[in-house]
Amino acid sequence: MIRTFQITLVLIYLLLVEFSFLILLALSGVAVPDRAAILITVGWLFLCFSSGYWLAPYFYFRHSSLRKPVFEEEERLKVCFEKVQERSNCKRNFRLLVEESMELNASAIGRHTIAVTRGMLEQMTDEELKGLLAHELGHHLNKDTLVMAAFGTASVLSGSLRRFLTAILIRLFAADKLRLIIALFLLVMVLPVQFLTITGACLAFVLLFALADPLFRQACLCSSRFIEYKQDAYAHQLGFGQELKEALRKLTLEGPQEVNTYFILTKSSHPVIYNRIRRLERLEGLRS
Repeated sequence: MIRTFQITLVLIYLLLVEFSFLILLALSGVAVPDRAAILITVGWLFLCFSSGYWLAPYFYFRHSSLRKPVFEEEERLKVCFEKVQERSNCKRNFRLLVEESMELNASAIGRHTIAVTRGMLEQMTDEELKGLLAHELGHHLNKDTLVMAAFGTASVLSGSLRRFLTAILIRLFAADKLRLIIALFLLVMVLPVQFLTITGACLAFVLLFALADPLFRQACLCSSRFIEYKQDAYAHQLGFGQELKEALRKLTLEGPQEVNTYFILTKSSHPVIYNRIRRLERLEGLRS
């Protein structure tokens, strides 16, 4: 259910961005034939939903400290992950990487990459690593990484266009008053309809996504938190619930955890870690 909601939400957002751009072109006087509009729509959806194959690896290449594991790390990760794959009946090939960080974190990336931090390798037992790897495998099997990559791509591109149009509008209306009056007079005289239409279209696009982006982002954060619970349950289903619970307990020892409800609802893609532990306890029958 939550996966359907997430995919539907992302699909609506992608179509909203694409249709808004086509309307912006149309109001600006650029005629887009129906066949071309269909091709643009299909191409846009393909670009966004395929971005998990190339955008995430590029992002981590540019902005993270991922590296290939050395022999001891690689052997340990392979043994742990093979046990997880054996229980999941998953025979796909995955790439296991290490993030050069002492923070306790693990992540699923792109189509077939799972990364754990060096801090995880040093502080987690093999059993706890299996619980974490089972959780990340669940993200890949559920295609969570690809869906969120699609949303991220559309959000970045629409945000870039919005910032570009905003900069133009600010530059236009922040200009010297005399020059602004002369420029507006000339534009209205030469291109009265086109000028007003283009300006109105740009303003409408900026305002629309100034409102739509936060709403869709909040909805995606909400679905992401439920998906974290879902992948915790998947790890439990594979028989690694206790191990994942112990790993989460170690995460709480890293320092004070964020439990403020407002922050979690508005900023966090993960639920309160203690609530994740409570959910696992419920799955184990420790609480009703």
